[in-house]
Amino acid sequence: MVLRLALFLVLIFSAFFLPLPIVLFLFAVLAAIFSGFWESILVGIILDSLYFSPVLFSKFNFGFFTISFIFLVFVLEKFKYLVQTKNLTPRLVVGSFAGLLFYIVVFFVFN
Repeated sequence: MVLRLALFLVLIFSAFFLPLPIVLFLFAVLAAIFSGFWESILVGIILDSLYFSPVLFSKFNFGFFTISFIFLVFVLEKFKYLVQTKNLTPRLVVGSFAGLLFYIVVFFVFN
C-alpha cells in the first residue's frame, strides 16, 4: 500500500514536470502492475487541465486524457482477469500489453 501511494505521487510529480510520453509510459506500467489503479483518473484530470485538452462530451467536463485513462484501466483489468483465468504468465503478457497500449496512446496523441 505504501509502495502504491509512493508511485502514485511519483506519477503526479511526473505529470507536472516530465514530458507527456514519460507520464503515459509510467501510467501504463503502473496500471499493469497494480490491480485497479483508479488513482490514474486524477492524473488524467491534471493532464487535461495542463494541456487544455478538448472536452469529449458536451454534458460532462472530462477531457481526452481522463476518458482514455478510465478506458485503459478498464481494458487492463479485463485483460488481467483473462490472463489469470487462463493461467498464462501474467507479468510478461501484461507488461507487453502495457507497452503496446503506450505505443498506441503516443501514436494517436502525437499524430
